Amino acid sequence: MKNILTILLFFLISIHQVNSQELRQITDWNEAKKIAKQENKNILIVLTASEWCKPCIKMKKKVFSEFEFINYINNNLVLFLIELPGGTIKFNSPEYQSYDKFRTKYNSNALPSLILTNFEGKKIKILNGRMTSLKNVMNELNFKSK
Repeated sequence: MKNILTILLFFLISIHQVNSQELRQITDWNEAKKIAKQENKNILIVLTASEWCKPCIKMKKKVFSEFEFINYINNNLVLFLIELPGGTIKFNSPEYQSYDKFRTKYNSNALPSLILTNFEGKKIKILNGRMTSLKNVMNELNFKSK
């Protein structure tokens, strides 16, 4: 009986650890590049507005909260997040200026946008398709470059 309780307790702790794993998100570009270089990883730039953009809200709920995505990002990439706040967009705000800089640099006009770069910020690819689908995002991230 004691062995069964020990196994059950271990199982419950394991489930809690899996469910409580957090997505590592960096909001400073220089820090993202530094970490990516140190860890020999590419960077996934995410341009989003998860407070008011319906596809962004859906992506956050159906992709960014899923263990498969969190695990993949934390182990393989550095996630650089640019979040446009809700309410009236202030074009002179630091968030909008950062968003506009990356949107222009990578020629991306959609929200949400996911852009894969190397550790220096050189574009590898812009993820295409429905970014609200975990399957599609994972397929796009698992491509094999030639």
